[in-house]
Amino acid sequence: ASTRELYLDTTLLSLLKTYRKDQLAAKLRYGGHYTIYYTIDGTHVVRTTAADALPAGAEVLNFICTREDGSAPGHDVIAHYYKRLSAAGGENFHFKFHNLRHAHATYLINKGASVKGVQQRLGHDSYVTTVKKYVDDTTEMAKDTIKVFEQARREG
Repeated sequence: ASTRELYLDTTLLSLLKTYRKDQLAAKLRYGGHYTIYYTIDGTHVVRTTAADALPAGAEVLNFICTREDGSAPGHDVIAHYYKRLSAAGGENFHFKFHNLRHAHATYLINKGASVKGVQQRLGHDSYVTTVKKYVDDTTEMAKDTIKVFEQARREG
């Protein structure tokens, strides 16, 4: 895990801003009962409520994925959606949350993003890691490779 700057498209950014406004409205509605998380040393996360005084040096963590009361969704929520996705995909479908990372990297490269850009987005030290572990070969990639070859051959 690492901290890095991510660039977002305008659609996602707009959705996140709307979601953040909803979170702040919920925080006002829940008042002192709203759940907050903080850290002091950057490694341990502490859960409390807005009614409790925070210790000196506490850094409040503003999570994106929360329930209406500010609490983080538990394993039960993730397990519920995992079961729904697996059931919808049939017996040969085995969804893992981490697969979204692989799909994201493959999609970006298929659509023309540079390997270096995807490497930085995923936070890898080396582009080799990105290519070897995160980019899956696809039929689209094979067809695009032939197109590039044909174009280069025509141009001489």
